[in-house]
Amino acid sequence: MPIYQQPARKSERAATNPCWQLRLYIATVFVLLLISPSALSQRLHLPGKTVSNVTLKAVTPDSEFAFESTADNGEQLPGTVSWSDLVSWGSMAVVRTPHLVVLTDGSCIAATQVQTNKESLRIESEVFESVELPWANVKAVILQLPRRLEDRDKLVFDVCDHEPEDKSDLLIMSDGSKVSGSILFVDGDTVQIQLGTLPVLIERKRVRAVAFGGKGLNNLLQSRIIGTLDGSVIRCKRLEVDADTIQIETTEETRLTTLSPLLSGDPSDVDYLCFIQSVRENIVWLDTIAPSHFRHIPLLGLNWRFNINRSVEGLRLRIRNGDSYLRGIGMHPTSVIQFELPTGSVDFVTEVAMDHSAGRRGSVSVHILLSDNGEDWDEVYTSKVIHGSDGVLPIRIPVSGRKHISLVVNHANDGDVLDHVNWLRPYIVVKPN
Repeated sequence: MPIYQQPARKSERAATNPCWQLRLYIATVFVLLLISPSALSQRLHLPGKTVSNVTLKAVTPDSEFAFESTADNGEQLPGTVSWSDLVSWGSMAVVRTPHLVVLTDGSCIAATQVQTNKESLRIESEVFESVELPWANVKAVILQLPRRLEDRDKLVFDVCDHEPEDKSDLLIMSDGSKVSGSILFVDGDTVQIQLGTLPVLIERKRVRAVAFGGKGLNNLLQSRIIGTLDGSVIRCKRLEVDADTIQIETTEETRLTTLSPLLSGDPSDVDYLCFIQSVRENIVWLDTIAPSHFRHIPLLGLNWRFNINRSVEGLRLRIRNGDSYLRGIGMHPTSVIQFELPTGSVDFVTEVAMDHSAGRRGSVSVHILLSDNGEDWDEVYTSKVIHGSDGVLPIRIPVSGRKHISLVVNHANDGDVLDHVNWLRPYIVVKPN
């Protein structure tokens, strides 16, 4: 099933002209550093505490992480943090490359160029060395990423969610229309898809994405995750350090190696990392617990549902500065959602912010209530008024001995216009077995 993507003119010039290659490299490095969340200090989540203003300084040969606090608050950090001691650090970057390759294990690799043959697909990247992937590991290829973040989110979710019972493949066209069938080939100019017994040729420039229906998409959140500057999100089986590069082995046995620096001061090894999430036995993510109750009271007659791991509009959980999140709950006031707490719960931890769609507008307050029986509730947390212009609000609440938790969102100053709220990476710390 060959797919071929014509390289851009600048890439052709860069491939043959060392001067152009150096200019493009310097420009890429500058853009990555400018837009990357790793250029700013991030929050570090450990089982016992959350620390703001933390940068990643190194990954040791034993695959442990060395963090450094950039705030003068006397906060003491461990010398190194192992995978087993970590909950998460940082946030995901925005994909700004023209292409995106989705693997069957849930990993998403941002690509500057995509070239293929019948057996495999080759990816060129701003962060990783060129890598070749067998088609068996590829779930989808997005050939034209939309400019608008909202359109991009919808397209990525469309290809990731494509798992029809008949296992048919899917073409998403540039105008948004969809064609289902059996994809025979894609080259630089045309796409051939089998519709019933009839093979049909379609101009390649009209195709925005290709998704293969015969391949299931494994749950990315069930494993360790690494996020990089270019917006790639990798399901990590193993992480190794070699001189000034880092090797990430995916759960599909694909090995990704970060680019070596050409000049002094260029990004190297940890400079490319902006997000890390671990898997721990004593951490229960709230998205793994089915809600026991939800209610929304509309202010103006428009009913809103909640969304798990997506915004209330069904898009990526994203805040105003562009940082995006894999886990969380999107809600709209006035709403309440309830969960049963796991046995041995110690702390409830989350971050709250207005969604990216609110811009600087919107105003809400959030509340947390606890109960022993699901009927009598104690309010244990009330936030200040949160606006779209505010940063992320970190929250940690003791829940020992309690059995139920309610998360409430209320509108505040300006009705409920654009009051789209995200509970970001909410989890519960439980006593270890």
